[in-house]
Amino acid sequence: MKENSQNILLTGASGFLGGHIKHHLYKQSNLWQVFVISSRKDFKNFEEKFSNHKINIVIHCGFSINFEASSSQSQPENIENTRRVLKFAEEQGSAYAIFLSAAGTLGVSENDRVRNEDHFGKTDPGFVDYLNTQYIQDKIACQKIIDDCSVPATTLYLTTVYGRSMDANVVNGLKGVCGSNPIVLYPPGGSSFLDLRDFLISLDLVLSKRPTEAMVLSSGNVLFSGLYQAVLDFYKIRRRKLMIPIPLQAKVIFDLGCIRKFPSLKNIAVLKTSFGYKYYSAQRAQRLLGWSPKHTIRDSLKEVLNPSTSLPLNKEV
Repeated sequence: MKENSQNILLTGASGFLGGHIKHHLYKQSNLWQVFVISSRKDFKNFEEKFSNHKINIVIHCGFSINFEASSSQSQPENIENTRRVLKFAEEQGSAYAIFLSAAGTLGVSENDRVRNEDHFGKTDPGFVDYLNTQYIQDKIACQKIIDDCSVPATTLYLTTVYGRSMDANVVNGLKGVCGSNPIVLYPPGGSSFLDLRDFLISLDLVLSKRPTEAMVLSSGNVLFSGLYQAVLDFYKIRRRKLMIPIPLQAKVIFDLGCIRKFPSLKNIAVLKTSFGYKYYSAQRAQRLLGWSPKHTIRDSLKEVLNPSTSLPLNKEV
């Protein structure tokens, strides 16, 4: 480690994305010394544990998901932990903080606490129900803590991240398209994706340039029909499958005017939820960072579906 390296406190390093961030930063040991909080147990006394280390930068990843109705009866743990991390950063005199959040916290609704970055397109009224889940309300509350913090900070709103060691449920769902059934039913519409490698490049740029505006990160858009076909192409079995769309009436609203040009839309990110579709501007990262995603969904699937690209996230490097 060089004398001019800086100390980073990284939270949430036990999961898919946090683990990759940890290993990515470890490989830049000439720039960073990384201190990790990877479990609830680590949170119990982290202030004491790291008190003798000057923390220059905080990267706060909170990705626990709990789709239950919001309740004011108890203080959610991840909100309190966010408050503690940011308070510790203030007391340490940290120079910068990065909060990784979900694009689902953005949108237009009756809830004026919800963030909105140049929303465009149609809004499914049922999306308000999504905003009232514990997951989204916790994210919004955490964002308020970031806003009120005296440490210069940015929030990175991520679309679905595709990469090595991706969540097994997602990977198995994609592989399920290749099952014995000769018919593949695919939902209407599509969504945005973020290639893990594009994300790590953006993280390097954020650490270098340290913007204080929030931004949406997306590598591009893909129709679900195209996603499923790309999976079949990867396994070279596309010709044995019949692709049939699920009737539109059976699914949530999608902006039909976008379908034809959807995959080629530039600087627009789209999130599909169980309650509807949301559309966001993704121009700010390019403007502030000079960041431009390099990978297609086919590039991402090669990393996701190829077992040889898996990363042993439970080992140090």
